[in-house]
Order: sequence, then structure tokens, then C-alpha cells
Amino acid sequence: MDRRTFLRISGAVPVAGLGAWPPPDDWARLRRQLAGPLFRPGDPGYPEAKQGYFTMYDHRMPAAVVGAARVEDVQAAVGFAARHRLPIAARSGGHSYPGYSTVDGGIVVDLSRFSGVEVRPDGRAVIGAGARLGPIATTLA
Repeated sequence: MDRRTFLRISGAVPVAGLGAWPPPDDWARLRRQLAGPLFRPGDPGYPEAKQGYFTMYDHRMPAAVVGAARVEDVQAAVGFAARHRLPIAARSGGHSYPGYSTVDGGIVVDLSRFSGVEVRPDGRAVIGAGARLGPIATTLA
């Protein structure tokens, strides 16, 4: 491959990637659909919202963190990520040692608001996706 061909191809790669990035209007539309907060880089609260439990992943920079407050928020975030081909990560407590609860350039769906733990009369338990071990153990004891 000659130099001119290499430069032409390598110059097109970043431009192709920009076509898939969600425009500001799409982010604003997502924000309006959510009952919970949407944190983007530069927003107040973003540094805290993006952090999980393990500091070794603090360098990761999600494009957004959705603080899901209802099932429809999760659906909206997943649909948005799918339409824009963004990676997505679900975060409950952020305790994923391998770092699965965060993602660079994608959307983190924070499920911590789904923290309910209920024992039904028939003995079955309903445990929210954001429930922590302490409250689960206390409720089930």
C-alpha cells in the first residue's frame, strides 16, 4: 500500500466513527424520556455517577450514566444504546472485579434504585437488581 492510500484510508476511519455518535438532540431526547437522572461528561454529578466500587476502573469514561428509576428507563437506555451501537453495562452495586459494570464510550445503566427485597406470603422472595447483600440477608433471615 502506498503512502497516499494509507493516509486516505486512515483519515476516513475517524470520520466513519463520528457518524455513529449520537447527536446532542438525541441525548436531550433520552434525558426527557427518563424518570431518573442522566449524567454525561461535564454534568454535575457525573464523576460520582460513573464510579463503581473498585477504584482501578476510575479511568473508564462512559458516554453516559442512566440512573434508572423505573423499568421504562432501562428500556429507553437499552434502546438508545442499540440504535446508536453503543456498548452498554448494567451496574447494580458496582462490585464487578473484572470491571463489567462500567464501559468506555458507552452507557452505564445504574440499577441501584431497584433495591427492594420482599418475601411473599408463599415464601418466595422478590429481589431487585440493585439490592445489596446486607439488606437481602437481613430480610431473608
